[in-house]
Amino acid sequence: MIEGDPTLDFLEQNPKLKSIADFKNLYKNNKPEVASKLLWSFYFITCINDEDNPHRGYASIDKRIESVMSGYYPELDYDKYVYLYDTFQIFVLSKEERLFNIQLKKIEEVSLYHDKIDISEGGNNMDEFIKVSKALPSIWKGFDEIRSKVIDAGKQNSTSLGNAELSATDKRRQKALSKKNKA
Repeated sequence: MIEGDPTLDFLEQNPKLKSIADFKNLYKNNKPEVASKLLWSFYFITCINDEDNPHRGYASIDKRIESVMSGYYPELDYDKYVYLYDTFQIFVLSKEERLFNIQLKKIEEVSLYHDKIDISEGGNNMDEFIKVSKALPSIWKGFDEIRSKVIDAGKQNSTSLGNAELSATDKRRQKALSKKNKA
């Protein structure tokens, strides 16, 4: 999980991510304060299940980008740095969180489509409306299952990100902490 204060350097507060090549290159090719703001921006856009993310209230990625640009980093050039979205998806999010993001996006798309079906034109679109209406309960059931898995995975409180393996040092620390907590 990403930690820290968005007014401070992103990688200094999340040192486990320093080894990610895209993040290293971002710092190499930009001023540290710009690289940090970019990483915080993409965290806000990508990590929508994190309770500490002030921009997580929007299912639509476009709305999250707009929120980040209006409330955090107006200079964000999303298209130029779009690869960071994929980097966060792959290296920072767990499998459950990636599935949650996908499912949430698809639910929004289906809901918008369902809302736009015009049934007032003499019933021409009624069959399509009924078809989508019948599919919605199973879509929501799938979303609820994924959301439960995300919540369960978060409760495990792993110190690894994106299903990464812990280093030997981190494993020793975790073991020592669990012994200390038992005592």
